[in-house]
Amino acid sequence: MHEDRLIELVEQLTSAGQPEGKWLTQLELVEQGERLVVQETQQAGTCGEACRTVERAAEQIMGEHDTDVAEALFVGKKSRAQFSNWLCYELSSACKHKPPPLPKARMQTAIACSARLAPTAARVQQRKSLNGARLVQQQPAIRAQRRFVVKAESTSTEGSQVDVEALVKDVQEKWDKVENKTSVIVYGAGGIVVLWLAATIVGALNNIPLLPKIFELVGLGYSAWFTYRYLLFKSSREELVEDIESLKKKISS
Repeated sequence: MHEDRLIELVEQLTSAGQPEGKWLTQLELVEQGERLVVQETQQAGTCGEACRTVERAAEQIMGEHDTDVAEALFVGKKSRAQFSNWLCYELSSACKHKPPPLPKARMQTAIACSARLAPTAARVQQRKSLNGARLVQQQPAIRAQRRFVVKAESTSTEGSQVDVEALVKDVQEKWDKVENKTSVIVYGAGGIVVLWLAATIVGALNNIPLLPKIFELVGLGYSAWFTYRYLLFKSSREELVEDIESLKKKISS
């Protein structure tokens, strides 16, 4: 019950100055609504309950301690009335907003850990120097990688330029060997015109509702016939290969 407030109470009492003054057994812990109020009392039973409650909280914090828990429950140099008012204020207002403090043993270990983990200026400078040395060592490797990349890019661009030049020379040689250049130009222009007319006709036919469906059916039928005629049987495939080779010879000749 009210463990956080009792923990803070015992921590404040154990962190007090010299153990002089009144005992905590002369005060009473009274629960009023949501607050835990300390009042002056002379009833032995209630004081004993309060003392045992605070002792249990102190045992939870301090654990198994060699000294008696009651020795840590001195009020200090303050009078009983002053301590009562101060404790009422601490328990009613401050304890609601502040988290319970760590026990002394845990606080010492936390401080020791923070002291060990806190970086000093020498360590920071040492880390900076080490990082600088690593960067200096890595710079030649990075420069070598950059040079390698630049060389690879230059060789690839040179190779592409060589391929283009070889292709242009090959085309020029073949064009010089052609006898009827005018007929070749006419045939090329005619092919371009035929492609343009075909694209125009196909676009016009697509605007008609029924013709695209009819052409799709015709294409499917022709594909099925071509597959059955040239691709289904081995003899048909050999015949197709022979026809293609003869067509190549005619074009090349």
